[in-house]
Amino acid sequence: MTQDIVEFKLTTPIKVQTQEDGKNIFKDIETLYLQAPSQKQMRRTINLKQNFLQSIFGMAKSFSQEEASKNLNTEESDKQFDAKGILAAINLGSDNIEKFYDDFEKYLISGVVFLDDSLEQKITSSYIDAMDLNDFELMIAKYIEVFFIQSWMKTMS
Repeated sequence: MTQDIVEFKLTTPIKVQTQEDGKNIFKDIETLYLQAPSQKQMRRTINLKQNFLQSIFGMAKSFSQEEASKNLNTEESDKQFDAKGILAAINLGSDNIEKFYDDFEKYLISGVVFLDDSLEQKITSSYIDAMDLNDFELMIAKYIEVFFIQSWMKTMS
């Protein structure tokens, strides 16, 4: 996998309909493939990034610095977020969590999450609806970690 594509292992597989050798079959998918946004998709990420940053600031306002760092799981040495810290920021600092997740789902089905490693079968809303809630939230957190935060860190260094 290139750096532009990240494998995301599901804790609970989802059953999908797919084609193999020209036949429709059902199979359990245990891995999804997250793709970095293209230049065209970058415009769709602007609100998602702003909403995430507002969540961080919202959480920081509600906690002391020590409590916020603990919830974000940052290390003093690298000041990076992990997926659990990202989820904490979203769930504790967002003014409208439902809208955040809805907007992110629309973005994910736009062609940045795939069911296959050849990146031919995009995930759909029906497959997202079939996902375990923890998998869905962790997938969003992983996407933010890999494709938003790491790119921000590159531009700031």
